[in-house]
Amino acid sequence: MVFTKGKKGVSGLASPRVYIVPTGFGFAFVGLLTAIVLTGATYGNNLVFSLSFLLMALFVVSMIKTNNNLKKLHVRFLSVNESEVGGLTDFHFEVINEGRFIAQALQFRLRDPSTTEHLVVELKPQTTMTFRLSASPEKRGLFKVPRVHLRSVYPLGLFRSWRYFQSDADYYVYPKPSGHRPIPYLSLSSEKKSPLSSLTVGGYEDFREHRRYVPGDPVSRIDWNQLAKRDQLLLKQFEGGNQPIINVGWEHASDLDVELCLSQMSQWVMDSEKSGLQYQLKLPEVTVAAARGREHYKRCQRLLADFKN
Repeated sequence: MVFTKGKKGVSGLASPRVYIVPTGFGFAFVGLLTAIVLTGATYGNNLVFSLSFLLMALFVVSMIKTNNNLKKLHVRFLSVNESEVGGLTDFHFEVINEGRFIAQALQFRLRDPSTTEHLVVELKPQTTMTFRLSASPEKRGLFKVPRVHLRSVYPLGLFRSWRYFQSDADYYVYPKPSGHRPIPYLSLSSEKKSPLSSLTVGGYEDFREHRRYVPGDPVSRIDWNQLAKRDQLLLKQFEGGNQPIINVGWEHASDLDVELCLSQMSQWVMDSEKSGLQYQLKLPEVTVAAARGREHYKRCQRLLADFKN
């Protein structure tokens, strides 16, 4: 996963108005109130009339309170943890109460039905609170941050009010990493690709460190002593000489379906980043020079995510 910020970081209101309708309980309350009024009118009972006016006032006050509960709230989009298809994408937001009263029983969710919900019990005046909503994307690509749906039934559950907040930020969904093909290396001496076989590069001088073994790495560099001690496959890395470069090239998986090819390349990118070695990405119309690190990883995965068939 990669933690990124949105372009502007501020969400705009899709609509400035607060929508409000009675709940099922609210309609039942209206039916009961109507029955009480008719009973009072039929029998001329002042006590029943007084009760009906009290309940009517309670109904109106509840409507006003439910509406005002959301009126001064604003939501800002902060950031998103980009993930792969089928993974969990986390969206981070901030809610601001610019009103003079406490906002209570706030429920946040995204438009996507697969998202989680977040409940805020209360938010004091002139304060902010951060929250997170998660979704499980089903397609790779570049998307707009989903619309935030804020709703509440406070104080009595007679009415449901809601508002929408829409951000103009984008986020990527990476291809789902999958595939078992060995990592393809690029020969530094001949500058020729060795697509599905590992490369042993000579010229090493001093031992530097161990790194985790990745399928496709040269078996000759496995430290078998460490395997006996730690029960884990580790490779030796040395200072000096040429280090192998991983070639995440389209041609090494082009015989597969497009989506399977992208998934295999995404797997190679992820394994390459974990290995600590430099890796390059080659797509039909773009090539990313060999590098490593968080920004390089993010750039490669985003190119795979936005690849057009």
